[in-house]
Amino acid sequence: MSLEQERKVCSKHSLEITTVDLKQSTAKEDKYLCIKCLIEKIDIQNMALVDETKIMIKEMKNEQQTLKIQENQKRIETLKQIQCQIKEFKVQIENVIEKILININQKISIIEKDLEQIDQKPKIYKFEDEVEILSKNYKGSFNYEIPQEFDQLDDDSRFYNSIQQMFQSFTNNQIYTQIIDILQQNQKIEKSKEIKASRIQKDLDKSKTPCLNIKCNKHGKEIIMLNLESNEIETCRQICVDCIHNNDPIKYSSLQDANLKWDEFKGKTQDKIKTFQNQRLIQQEKIIQNLKEIKDQYTLILNEMIDKLNNESQSIQLQQFNQINKIDIYEFNQQQLDELTLILSKQDKFKVLQDQQFNIEKEDQIKYNLIINNLISLFEFELLKREDILKISKHDQSIVNTTQIEDSKLKNEIIRKIQKFDIYNDIFNQTLNLYKSIIQNIQDLQIYSKEQQQNDQYEGIIQKFIEDTNQIKQFLLIDQLQDQLKSKQIEIDSYSFKINQLSQNYDDKVKQIEILENQNLSAQNNQKKISEECNNYVSQIDNLNQLIKDKENDIYNLNKQLQYTEDSFKQQILDQYPSNLTFSQSFKHNNCQISQNGKVVFGTTKNKGWCCCICDQMIPKLGSVKMAFKILDGCDDIMVGIGFKDIIQKSNYQDAYRIGKGTYYIYHDGKCFNHHQEDKNDQHLSFKFANNDIIIIEIDIQKNFIKWIKQSSNESLTFDIETSQDLYPCVNLYNNSKVEILSQFNK
Repeated sequence: MSLEQERKVCSKHSLEITTVDLKQSTAKEDKYLCIKCLIEKIDIQNMALVDETKIMIKEMKNEQQTLKIQENQKRIETLKQIQCQIKEFKVQIENVIEKILININQKISIIEKDLEQIDQKPKIYKFEDEVEILSKNYKGSFNYEIPQEFDQLDDDSRFYNSIQQMFQSFTNNQIYTQIIDILQQNQKIEKSKEIKASRIQKDLDKSKTPCLNIKCNKHGKEIIMLNLESNEIETCRQICVDCIHNNDPIKYSSLQDANLKWDEFKGKTQDKIKTFQNQRLIQQEKIIQNLKEIKDQYTLILNEMIDKLNNESQSIQLQQFNQINKIDIYEFNQQQLDELTLILSKQDKFKVLQDQQFNIEKEDQIKYNLIINNLISLFEFELLKREDILKISKHDQSIVNTTQIEDSKLKNEIIRKIQKFDIYNDIFNQTLNLYKSIIQNIQDLQIYSKEQQQNDQYEGIIQKFIEDTNQIKQFLLIDQLQDQLKSKQIEIDSYSFKINQLSQNYDDKVKQIEILENQNLSAQNNQKKISEECNNYVSQIDNLNQLIKDKENDIYNLNKQLQYTEDSFKQQILDQYPSNLTFSQSFKHNNCQISQNGKVVFGTTKNKGWCCCICDQMIPKLGSVKMAFKILDGCDDIMVGIGFKDIIQKSNYQDAYRIGKGTYYIYHDGKCFNHHQEDKNDQHLSFKFANNDIIIIEIDIQKNFIKWIKQSSNESLTFDIETSQDLYPCVNLYNNSKVEILSQFNK
């Protein structure tokens, strides 16, 4: 008894002894095991007690909540900083825009005052002054130019330039740059998970093994451990004492060794992450620098071109103003008078002006060519920067993949060149398409302007374009020649195949000739017999051909007869339809009564509305079919026509008329009811009928029409009908009305 008390508690972990190791090789001090000893023998790294697991879960949730609060506080601070700077930037923008609006309003007020002064008190000049103004703007033959005030135009131009400069100042603002930098920095923040060590409380019950109130499915004992191994199945994670005892001991490591290895792994992981992030940051900074250089280069060159064009435009306006001011002949000097007399003495007085304009156009063309060259240089600069960006990205990839040295470098170089080639290939394809478009436009213009005199300058430009693009033309010709070569090669292959066949046939014929020559003696003897047989074959062929012609004639006659029989059969069906037509015992309202083998239908006094009765036979779709209804009694309570059986059934065969009710009816007083035509529904469009009148109905499903005919007066009414469903003859009855289907009638 004293021995049990001595071995009841584990000396190492101070827990209750639950298992005994019965192996003879086990040392005496290691034979008595507690639950912690079993964990160390099985898997100390991935197994834990249930209470320890609960503590770790609670600590993990607390740390997660703390980290989330810190991250959100940091995010709020960053957003508040951005918000503050944006508000400052907004105030500056609003101030600038307010100034612009004030200036614009002042400008509008000044112009409106000028307009009011012009309308109310027009400016009065002396007659001599007005004559002088008219002389400056007079063009002869009662033509004159309207005087303009260029001072106002220059003032407006300066005003617009000032507004443009105010708007451009937004992007150069220091606060705007700071906001962009903050946004870019926050986009680069990397998310990392913090690994937190659990601080498991050690003040648990030292003598009692912790357990759950859950029983093991296999052994029926309390759960005392959880298996946290990631590759284990879900059903093996809850473990009792017997589960641990049944497993063979496995190799394990001490907690100190595992902790040292874990710290070493964390340190190396952090170093690798920092190295990788630094490489990515350097790469992005290089790419941003290249993009900024592209942006600055574009801005610099484009601003220079815009300034030059604006200066040129202002000089042109000033030149026009000077020309208008110096148009008076009395202000000319001797040289200008000589030029004037020389111009007016020529037959083509505008030749000098045309020459001057032609020279100016040449100068403008040179300027435009310079602009195009600058744009081309911009494009080349952009291509170089693209190549630099590709080099940066591929260089970083080569740093990551350090194990593949020479082979990886060569592959990366090939990929980089291919990507560069794709860029130039797209440009080349666009150039080819543009060249084809220009050539097509030139050809179209030559067709339209054959009878007109060509411009020498235009012809020179076209000739130079053709000479400069000779290589492109040759390249396209190569493509055309390759296509032609492929087609010719296909033809050659086809001819070669035919030649081979002919050669094979020729060889076969030669062999046959050799055989025939060897058999010549016997063939000569059989020649007459063969000749006779050939003659017989020829005569047989002639007979067969004649027989074929006779059979073809027979087939034609049979087809004709078959068509006639089919038409006769269809007509017979249409002719027999009235005699076979009967009112249905099933598809009708209960207040409708059928008599005389389905030929007569009559209503009863029980009717509380219009009761419908449908015929059994569907209207044929072969062609035009006719039927006749005789009004026996109660003409005031009868409608005759056709309808869709399925739609009438949905209304229980009662009040099935008007729009959407599936029927086409006429009434005794001339009213008609239509299923799908609003303008022909409930209208007096039909003829009137009375008792003993015979109503003939003609329907053609293929032509989509119905026609009612009053036999006594030959009056008629025709409607278009829908044929999406099967149609049936039908009548609508009210009270003691009576209708008969006529098997025989005058069609």
